[in-house]
Amino acid sequence: MNNYVSVLKLLIKNMFRRDRAKAKSFGKMLLVVFGLLITYAAVSFLFITLIYFMGSSFAAFSLQSEFVSMILATGLMVVLIFGIVTVLTCLYFSRDTEFFFALPIKPATVFAAKLTIVYLTELAVTALIMIPCLIAAGIVMSLPAIFYVLLPVAVLFTPVIPLVLAAIISIPVMYVVSFLKNRGALGSIVVIVLFGAFFGLYYAGVSQMQNINPQEIDLSGMQDMFRKIASTMYPLYALARAMTATPVFGLGAAASVAVNLAIYFGIVVALGALVLFISSTVYRRGASGQLEGAKRNKTANVSYRGSGTVKALMKKEWREILRTPAFALNCLLGIVMCPIIVVFFGLTTKTSMAAGEMASQSEAQIQIMRTVMKFMMLWFVMFMSVGTNAGPATALSREGEKFYYTKIIPVDYKTQLKAKSYVYIIISSISSVSGSVAMAILDFNISFFVCSLIFLLIYNFAAVHFGMLLDVNNPKLKWTTPNEAVKHNKNVMITVFGCMFVSMLLAVASGALNVVVMRSGSVSGTVANLVSLGALIAVTVAAAAIMYVMFYKNCERKIDEIEV
Repeated sequence: MNNYVSVLKLLIKNMFRRDRAKAKSFGKMLLVVFGLLITYAAVSFLFITLIYFMGSSFAAFSLQSEFVSMILATGLMVVLIFGIVTVLTCLYFSRDTEFFFALPIKPATVFAAKLTIVYLTELAVTALIMIPCLIAAGIVMSLPAIFYVLLPVAVLFTPVIPLVLAAIISIPVMYVVSFLKNRGALGSIVVIVLFGAFFGLYYAGVSQMQNINPQEIDLSGMQDMFRKIASTMYPLYALARAMTATPVFGLGAAASVAVNLAIYFGIVVALGALVLFISSTVYRRGASGQLEGAKRNKTANVSYRGSGTVKALMKKEWREILRTPAFALNCLLGIVMCPIIVVFFGLTTKTSMAAGEMASQSEAQIQIMRTVMKFMMLWFVMFMSVGTNAGPATALSREGEKFYYTKIIPVDYKTQLKAKSYVYIIISSISSVSGSVAMAILDFNISFFVCSLIFLLIYNFAAVHFGMLLDVNNPKLKWTTPNEAVKHNKNVMITVFGCMFVSMLLAVASGALNVVVMRSGSVSGTVANLVSLGALIAVTVAAAAIMYVMFYKNCERKIDEIEV
């Protein structure tokens, strides 16, 4: 126990280590905090609004515990999805793994301490999401006082289940990968495939639920359907029934609360014991395999000689991304997720459009709706292809303490940066092409397909150089785990929210122009697409040129000023 506490303290101190060389002024810190608060308030407002409209409907059908379990399941899924990556990076790809292996401490103790750090990190995010949602649900559905008493329990212990599941998944994955070549690359591929498969199954399930006609289901049938859905996450369902004081097994309210809490905590404790048992035998092998792979990778760089300078640097950048799951997921996720989200949204809107065409709507109204949906899909492609690619915003940050290689190799800075930008442009372009193809399959229009694809490629070019400009100006080079270089990097946050806002603005402006052109006279859809997307392309070309000039104008001086 003493060793566990000592390791935990050391990890916590390392998390809050400050870079004195880049200490921010009070004004800058206040501005960042203000921006985060505004963003959090806006997101919370959207969630609370959704809870308000859905909560009253569920309460009308006596499905309070089922609705609470759905809120808890949402927090669980968020932690599970991102927890797998966090667990992998914190446990197997951390720079302190070799250090802890040299200490007279059991691997299970190190594993438990690191898993606790991951839990505390994810708890902070989960609490910010779940607390306003649960409070809103309690008010809307007029839940009893026991709900608010158990609310802290739900917030504190719900992240435990997904993190334990993530640890259970990651342990055998890394154990198997440790026997193979290119261990880091295979681990990254496994994580991306699992991530894509999960979202694919999730969207498929949502689509199936949308096909259900509520008029064909009686009240008892609807209640049974949602209870079956909630029971698939039985520990959360038990906790939700305890929070709503729902009677079970023919018991009274107080006894039902006690039984449901016993079920919930029993499952949590059992999963925790299971993961500690597995870690004591498997963790050392999996982490040791990654250290062995890292040592061999150092000699593999000899193969870069014989290639051109830019080509060799592009190979290096690509391999660095692929061999670390945290980098791979945050840079390559858009390639998998972009077509999945576009197809899901497209099929959903086509179903809605079919229902709308059945109604008494004019052909002009239907055409406008189709145009709006088409540009909304374009917005999804813009955001997923660029916003999910954290590569540009962490181009130098991911180098960490190895950044000094950038200054000592006999290649000028501009060439090194060009090689990095080419890799990120290729990644984002693949996402754009896959998303455009998905849009074309759902609703093929040759003029829209060609013009939107040209626009997306230019937009990617501009966004990549904007993200790299941010990172060159202020890279985060002090980090221990790869996850810190990406997840705790404000450049990524600025890029994501900036891309979301700019993409929405451009899509709305272009879509509105398309509708105005069509309604101004007898103009075909092809002409409207050429006019609206042509204007969009012209604006984006200007933005791309400005970003390119701004980035390369002072890049060498900026890199000279960076100190590791």
